[in-house]
Amino acid sequence: MSNVLDFNKVKKNFLRVILPDEQRTEIRVLTPTKSLLTELTTMLPEGGETPTEDDINALYAFCARLMSRNREGLAVTGEQLADCLDFEDLMTFLDTYTTFVTGLTDSKN
Repeated sequence: MSNVLDFNKVKKNFLRVILPDEQRTEIRVLTPTKSLLTELTTMLPEGGETPTEDDINALYAFCARLMSRNREGLAVTGEQLADCLDFEDLMTFLDTYTTFVTGLTDSKN
């Protein structure tokens, strides 16, 4: 008897996010790919540094890429996020998402 691990049937964890746009768009954001996880560790802002406009744009674009990895297959852009999330909201998402990912890695160990 052979065992089969079918990654198409593996139950995936997700973070439920409801955007404050007119449609109250709801997405289930999946865990990051290796490249997104690597970028996440370098993208988090450091204390004491004032972000430039380019830094802020890059952060919105990065969060959009994280949110675009969702079960609904919905593409999210940095411009869409900039229209509905202020900087505090963006930092709240990053903090919550990081806690979500850290919680998954901690629970596996």
